[in-house]
Amino acid sequence: DGYPFATTLLGKGVMRENHDQFVGVYNGHMGKETAKETVEGAEVLLNLGALMTDMNLGIWSASLDKKRMVVANSDRVRIKHHHYDHVSLKSFLEELASRISRVKSNEKVNLFADTLVSETEKDSPGKNLTVQYFYDRINDFINDENVLIADTGDSILNASNLLLPEGADYIGQAFYLSIGYSVPAALGAGLSRSDKRPVVFVGDGAFQMTAQGLSTILRRGLNPIFFLMNNSGYTIERVFHDGKYNDIHGWEYHRIPKVFGGKAGMRVKTRGDLEKALDHAATAKDELVFIEVVLEKKDWSNNLEKLERIVKNNQHSG
Repeated sequence: DGYPFATTLLGKGVMRENHDQFVGVYNGHMGKETAKETVEGAEVLLNLGALMTDMNLGIWSASLDKKRMVVANSDRVRIKHHHYDHVSLKSFLEELASRISRVKSNEKVNLFADTLVSETEKDSPGKNLTVQYFYDRINDFINDENVLIADTGDSILNASNLLLPEGADYIGQAFYLSIGYSVPAALGAGLSRSDKRPVVFVGDGAFQMTAQGLSTILRRGLNPIFFLMNNSGYTIERVFHDGKYNDIHGWEYHRIPKVFGGKAGMRVKTRGDLEKALDHAATAKDELVFIEVVLEKKDWSNNLEKLERIVKNNQHSG
């Protein structure tokens, strides 16, 4: 109970995030400082099934000492520089659990403190929305009946910092990073788990790739909540190399559901607008709710700024 733990982007949600010892999503220099300090400063680091991919390691910005690592994957265990084949993860965990000492800790990481919106901030309804405010506010909105689905780009980087309620699930395609994945993922999640309401975060560029998926979602009578983050283009591309090619033709996104035979969505620009939209989403439980969130063109997450620095540093060092 006293051992701190983190997950990766691909593993987010696999462990209970409201646990006192959860330190956040580890993503090299791109993730939370609490996770980075804990993982990279550990005397012994136990890696259970985490894939050592570029995105899981913050575009190779991770600083992991193999001499302090025990890595257990599906059929292989590595301890420091020694490899043991044909050892299943299940067998390894069972044996580890029988031998490891149990410790108690009174320390609480309490990540919620810096990721929630205060009542004072809510009292400024006329203020324009920002990416930071939006995701902080969503931490108060999601519940254990949701499955969160984050699209590729700034959406998945922002959603990685959301703290999942105990019963909530999470889907983020952090391996292939296929743009537009979240729309059909919402269809699949809705059909497979009627007890969970999908909450989808998708950028305007990603949405234009697979928007027609809304038609099937409506046809099947599913009830996801879509947050379309409209900042006028391909944000993650704009960060690295800006130009007109990152601008896209603007749609009336909140009207798209009506085109496909559903109800028109809502377009929000201010904190007050968002509160009304969230109230509506909470009460319209049995139908698709589509909320277009209007943001400044160059408003993006801190994680994306970290990614920019990492990539530029790699370019200079190469």
